[in-house]
Amino acid sequence: MKERLPVAAMLRGRPLIYANPGALPRAFRVTRLEPEPPTPEAAHEWLASHGPSLRTTALLHPAPGASMPDLVDAGPDPSAEARIEAHAADRVTIRTRGATPGVVILMDAFYPGWTATLDGASVPIHRANRVGRGVVVPAGEHLIEMQYRPSHWFLCVAASLLGLAACAALAPRRARQV
Repeated sequence: MKERLPVAAMLRGRPLIYANPGALPRAFRVTRLEPEPPTPEAAHEWLASHGPSLRTTALLHPAPGASMPDLVDAGPDPSAEARIEAHAADRVTIRTRGATPGVVILMDAFYPGWTATLDGASVPIHRANRVGRGVVVPAGEHLIEMQYRPSHWFLCVAASLLGLAACAALAPRRARQV
């Protein structure tokens, strides 16, 4: 039986770097949409079988209260581009351009509380490819800004301001009593 060496011994101080030339970029623009199947298993099967076409087609679940975006499939758009300009834990800015309407996909986790604006106007965020965030964009150049503002954030701010106001109101009374 062949002896198994620990990983550190096999590496001998040399880093191993693997490249995946087929990996999707973190942000990209697609021109074709498919509705998300009703079960996670069916969605995963669709994604696994359509790997190469995920650069031009997205599996989309409409945002709450929104309908499935109506894109005319004009085929691949070689001029389509989506570039992350700024990224922080609670904010992402993406500049995009393309000759046809599309959906900009950001492969960061879709989670309630994210809001988006397109050129300053509020737009819905759709769940894309089961895990990412998608924003519908018209043809041309646009700026997308996503910001994380969960609903409980406003409650926390309001409670903090209320507490601060109560402390400020009680402070003069305590000073007079001393």
